[in-house]
Formats: sequence, structure tokens, C-alpha cells
Amino acid sequence: RLALGSTPPADSLGDCGGRSGYRNYSHVSGITTATLAFEGYCTVDSSTGEKQTIDGSIAFVNTATPTASGPITTQMSADTSKALTLVVKSSSGAAVSSQTMSFTAFKMAVGVPGGTPTASNPNVMSMGEMSVTDNDTGKTYRETDYLLRQYETPSGNTEMTFSGRGYRSGGTYFDIVTTKPIVESSNGDLLSGTITFTGANGSNAVAT
Repeated sequence: RLALGSTPPADSLGDCGGRSGYRNYSHVSGITTATLAFEGYCTVDSSTGEKQTIDGSIAFVNTATPTASGPITTQMSADTSKALTLVVKSSSGAAVSSQTMSFTAFKMAVGVPGGTPTASNPNVMSMGEMSVTDNDTGKTYRETDYLLRQYETPSGNTEMTFSGRGYRSGGTYFDIVTTKPIVESSNGDLLSGTITFTGANGSNAVAT
């Protein structure tokens, strides 16, 4: 819940090479502007031994309200300034997969800064567009106009509603909307909810 402060955090070193860290860092009156860069940042999957390497960068603005205990985030906006590429290799170094992801107009507005979001003041996350390309097949999948609202109920459950449009690699699309809020328990178990997918010619599928 605490936002970034006047001093940028130290770079993080990858398990198997590379680093990630904040570049072009500026912090004025609780507003932090920076770029989170991944520079050959490599991690190892402890169970499989696979190595995952990330390159790319995310430009963001973190708006926060200064408090005695530090700045509390109220809003975050971000875009990929350089598309993120994830390359996965086996423990022996053989290529497993490669994907490239980019996004624009990401925004997260905190419903209750420093507190628990409520039905009247939910956390709201939106995304203008995101695309993921499978570099092995050349196929690209897109999502546009995503909107997620999330809050906690007095009983401790989390309720979520979301909507957006998904595109298949060929360009056809389908719309997604929660026609009944998704309810998750405090333990992370899904309790109820309905998602409706609507495609061409009024076709639809419902997940309950």
C-alpha cells in the first residue's frame, strides 16, 4: 500500500543473470514518474529448472498522497515503452517458448487509499489495449477496453465485475461481461458468478 518514495529502490539482480530496476526516476510531492526496465532479467523455476528471461520496459506514473508513514498510492497509470519479451529455456538450454507483450492506457484507481475497497468505493482497473504475440507461431492475440471493479464485502469476500473485448489471432472478436459478480472467499476460493461471452451473429457462451 505504500507507494514509491523519494529514493528509487535498488536494482534487482536475476537468479541467472540480468537485472531489473527503475530508470529516469522522479519523485515530487508524492508523484513518482519512472520507467521499470527489465534488462536480460533471468529467473529459474525451482521445480523444473527452466530459465525465464525478460527484456523490455514499462513507463509509469504513480500518484500518491503523502502521510506520516509514507506516501499512499491513489492511482497508477502505465504503458510499455518497450515491448516485454519473455523467453523460456529448459534446464539444458533448449528453447521452450518465446512471447512478446505490450499494453497501453493501463490505469489503476484505488477505491480507499490505504484501506479496504468497498462497494461504493471499489478499486477500478482499466486497460486500453494489450497484445501478446507467440513468437513461435507468429500469432497475435489482443484484448481491448478492459474494465475491472473489485471490492471487499463486510463478510470478508471479494466481489469483482469486469468487461472487455478479446480478439482471436485472425482478427475476429468476442465480448466478455460478468452478468453476475464473481465472488471469491477470503481463502481465494471461487464461490459464485457468471461470465457471458458474446461472439458473431449473437452467439454466446455462459460460464457459471
